[in-house]
Amino acid sequence: MNCDRAGELLGVYLRDELMPSTRAEVQAHLDHCASCRADLDLDRLVFELPRVEPSAALHERIFSSPEFREIARAVRLQNNPGDTFSEGRSSGESHAPAGDKISANGAYSHLKVLRPSGPVAREGGNGHHRPVARTERNIRRIDWQGMALRLVAAAAVLVLVLGSALVAKNLLQTQPPVAAIPTFDPAGPVTGPLAAGNRAVYLHNGRLWSAPEHGPQIRSPLTDRSVTVAPGWTVAPAAGSNGAHHLAYIDLKTGTLHIIQTDDRADLTVGRVAPQGADQATFWQSAEGRAILAGLAWAPDARQLAFVADRDGAGAALWVANADGSAARPVSGPAAPGVLPSLPAWALDGSDLAYVLIGNDAPSIWNYAFDANPPQMLEQRAWPGGNAQDVVRGLFWTSDTLNPTITWSVGTSDGKLIKGLWSYRLNQTPHLARLTSPGATFSMVDYSAQAGGTGSWLVAQVNVGLRSIHADGSAVMGLASGHIAAVRWSPDGPNALYVVAETGAKKGTLWTWTPLLGQRQIAGNVSLNPLPAWSPDGRYVLYVADSHVWNALASGSSEPLAGSDAATALSWAPDGARVALAGARGITISDSDGSSPSQVDNVSGVDAVIWTAVP
Repeated sequence: MNCDRAGELLGVYLRDELMPSTRAEVQAHLDHCASCRADLDLDRLVFELPRVEPSAALHERIFSSPEFREIARAVRLQNNPGDTFSEGRSSGESHAPAGDKISANGAYSHLKVLRPSGPVAREGGNGHHRPVARTERNIRRIDWQGMALRLVAAAAVLVLVLGSALVAKNLLQTQPPVAAIPTFDPAGPVTGPLAAGNRAVYLHNGRLWSAPEHGPQIRSPLTDRSVTVAPGWTVAPAAGSNGAHHLAYIDLKTGTLHIIQTDDRADLTVGRVAPQGADQATFWQSAEGRAILAGLAWAPDARQLAFVADRDGAGAALWVANADGSAARPVSGPAAPGVLPSLPAWALDGSDLAYVLIGNDAPSIWNYAFDANPPQMLEQRAWPGGNAQDVVRGLFWTSDTLNPTITWSVGTSDGKLIKGLWSYRLNQTPHLARLTSPGATFSMVDYSAQAGGTGSWLVAQVNVGLRSIHADGSAVMGLASGHIAAVRWSPDGPNALYVVAETGAKKGTLWTWTPLLGQRQIAGNVSLNPLPAWSPDGRYVLYVADSHVWNALASGSSEPLAGSDAATALSWAPDGARVALAGARGITISDSDGSSPSQVDNVSGVDAVIWTAVP
């Protein structure tokens, strides 16, 4: 689609009246054409100007004005050359100036109009053009009656436009420097496919919404108004040559599991995960209900979904279904009352599915290999000799497929401390390895399968500082000292960020650590909610400080995002070029420096935004 065709469609594009396929073509053109986006911004401004009906007094002022009477006089002279206009003049006043005699053809004989000769030339090859100043002198007749009517219409339009412009000027002077905010419908229906491109997805008031990275569209609902989406919804990794995403969620009203393919929003029901007839108001507060809500896990290739379900009330089991909802089957063996599977974790090649089984005794570690049956218990007690009241907080695989290893953290049930890290090596003996010293405690931990070669923990050890611990137990390295309240690996693994703050503090000092530069102080007064967020390439960090969002290089320098306020959620687009910010004013998507902002929703209280791609 070229610029001429896109320009013809901008009006219906703004009114959302295009067919989905045509809208997608226009959107694709706008994504790479800055000139058309500028035209669209101007069209949107005009489109959103207040519509003002002229008053009767204004009508009277226009049509009784001396200017209008002069126009009417000229029209009458043209139609009836022998008449005189006596209104407002003496009877002896002539009806035409001496030098302006009207010829027989109705045109002033000495007037000529310059017109372009031939078609208007265009500049460049993108369809945008300006008239070229190449003209020849052609004489044409002037229709004074038509001109008079056009002048009257132009006068009325000028009054209205000037009035609307004053209103628009006042509005623009009082609003922050962001794109024009559309009218948001909080109960919009789910209709049609989504436009292609990166999209930000978030949960608000029980519904999932999807907003585009570029363009004037506001967010669209992914789920119907009759659905109440549980907080544990999850997005699959991009799968297939077209990069399609899938999204899974549980409907709290019906107790059913759903899968959405985010490019066409086709919502399919996989099946029940809560017992038929269960009191939904109390069931989701029970231990079984919480395990079900926390039990969604996509395979790394996005072809399968693991979930916890109790379909008949006989007890919960771990299930697996295909991404299209087919072939749902239990994989954790017969269900039993009071026994709960939790924390399903896929091996990076999708060959195995590990999980924790919580029973009357301490939790045990299990694995289901898809090329073998039945499931195998790896470790009867997740922490030999530990406190029976502790819980498994996180379960992961390393990226070493030759020596597959499962690693997990154990912490207090109130979530305040991590008390130890463990690994189970499937092909080595002894299988179980403790990664931390007895008695050591940790305020925060994070795990990355990319860090340390095959997988590594980043830990904030109480009274010690920041350390990295390889999941196979091969290396422990001290990185920094201080009381650390937050830690996070970069997506690609080698870099780390951490926030130094006192216990219970809501803000602290942000630092980064890289293998090349070591530790670097980024900023003080940094909010712990939301936590700072790495860019996909691990080069930049978004954070909130002093009621603004900032973007910092991992090496240290920071710049505030233009027009940003304090945020409740920070999220990078998959390519790192755009960011989504949730805050009190709603959801805003902009370039990573805050430029080219687009407010896609006006809701507040959103605490997580996840990006998807629609091919």
